[in-house]
Amino acid sequence: VIADYASLYPSLIIKHNMCYTTVILDNSIPDDPETMNIIRDEDGKLLGRFVKPHILKGIVPSILESLTTERKIAKTEMKKYEKGSADYLRLDSEQNATKILMNSFFGYTGEQGAKLYCFQVASSITGSGQKQIKYTMKMIDDIIVRDIDEKQYKLKIIMGDTDSIYVQVISLDILNSTLNREISVRVVSKELEKINVTLEKPMKLAFEDYAKRVLVTAKKRYTKIIVDENGKERVASKGIETVRREWSDFASESLEKAINIILYEEKVDVGIKKLIDFARDEAEKLRKGEIDIHKLIRSNQLTKPITQYDNDTPHVNVAILMKERGRPSEVGDRIQYFIMDNGKKLISDRAEEADYVLSGKCKYKLDYDYYVDKQLFPPIIRILKTLHVNEKLLTVDRKQKTMLDF
Repeated sequence: VIADYASLYPSLIIKHNMCYTTVILDNSIPDDPETMNIIRDEDGKLLGRFVKPHILKGIVPSILESLTTERKIAKTEMKKYEKGSADYLRLDSEQNATKILMNSFFGYTGEQGAKLYCFQVASSITGSGQKQIKYTMKMIDDIIVRDIDEKQYKLKIIMGDTDSIYVQVISLDILNSTLNREISVRVVSKELEKINVTLEKPMKLAFEDYAKRVLVTAKKRYTKIIVDENGKERVASKGIETVRREWSDFASESLEKAINIILYEEKVDVGIKKLIDFARDEAEKLRKGEIDIHKLIRSNQLTKPITQYDNDTPHVNVAILMKERGRPSEVGDRIQYFIMDNGKKLISDRAEEADYVLSGKCKYKLDYDYYVDKQLFPPIIRILKTLHVNEKLLTVDRKQKTMLDF
């Protein structure tokens, strides 16, 4: 069960009155709990001090309170319209845009290039957020819960994210070892209610999703099977390459298939074998030229004029080639290209304009080894390493074997 703090960082900013206008930077001023919100980390280290709102209400907390109200109004109005209608979608976009704007305040305070960068404000927000998540995890981890059916369940914290926690529900009744979404959500929600009683408004911890299975490959990188209230399943990922636009369609589609193999195969060892076999098969198809060439196109956006790039990159070199051929690109254009086997060492020197290759004008073949080693294998290797599998198992010996080899 995944539980999420609704607007955790905006809530903390409001709660502690964290702002550029309320931060106390003069260390000679003694601590005064009556007039200051004093923020410390778990080890007691001082992160920041802020004047309490009854003395001076901060500008940032005031803006966030206003945005919070606007978002609540939009979400309330949404309920008046049919889901999927134009008015519903408009209001949903409005409340989501407001949410993104609210969450951007937190990151902006710690951006060193920002005009209003302030270390004390940023560290206080981050530190208080971490303390809140760890406090929540301690309250839930390893506790025993008795449900309405008098069955006992143990709650186990699997991980904590920026503003959410993942809780595994374990049945302690041998006769009731099967768990479903309804039971798991109900059991965890009971504990969330207890935690919310201890929280200062506007903070609130609420049920977000139920995941049948989760695979975590690194910090901020995971994929999971989400199950809705109707039992419908979908795969959701964060920080995984399937959503990165610079990857080829082939790489993204292969990774999606790989994720489905490992998530949906009940036995992990069987899933690993299937995944290795799948990766090897895809590699062989690539090398034999059996993959649709259009799916091997890579693309990157030109974010500035090509003369302003310091380093050689594939898409910039291709943009230069296009200009020489009388087809100049503009800032904002996405440059599509292939990586060719032309004997050159640098990837940037092996990039060629996609249309030029598709038209048959290029005399070189695609560098299929590049697509295997740099596009297909890397994300799959990360999955295998997470499961403690040696990446060398992906290697395929392409040398013709003789009878003596056996």
